Amino acid sequence: MEPTPKNKRESMLTIILVTVFGAGVFFFLNFVSLGIFSYVIGIVAAIAIVGTFHYVLWGFALTEETAGEREEAELKARLEMEEKPAVSDRPPRRTTLAPEKAILPNLVGLAVAVTVFCLIRFVFLVDDQTHYRGGKAVLIGVLLGWAVRSWVASLSKEPD
Repeated sequence: MEPTPKNKRESMLTIILVTVFGAGVFFFLNFVSLGIFSYVIGIVAAIAIVGTFHYVLWGFALTEETAGEREEAELKARLEMEEKPAVSDRPPRRTTLAPEKAILPNLVGLAVAVTVFCLIRFVFLVDDQTHYRGGKAVLIGVLLGWAVRSWVASLSKEPD
């Protein structure tokens, strides 16, 4: 199927726009970095050339060498998939909490987090004059609240 002239024109327009804007971005970044960006592009090009050379030497030969093994593995996987029962045949597993039970762990975790934050911030770190004492309290409160929330959720889950 040959592309229509309209598609050729659109493709050429896309290529020209990408080239023009790409060149503009390259020159801007090269100017801002005082020429260091051109070295980065050179290093990326060198890595691409080495990767292509490596593929030509080893990758293509290895791909051809292991084609038979790959076909056997695909056939074995296809046969195993046909033997397995469909997902709809198996009973559904329930691993989540019921909606009415899901709110309890979240509320307990939130209450623990707020309580721990208030205790640490206003009781234990009152004399700490650093600017990040609230951050310490938030971090400890959130971690302890999350741990308690997870613990309460594991207690209220129904056994499988």
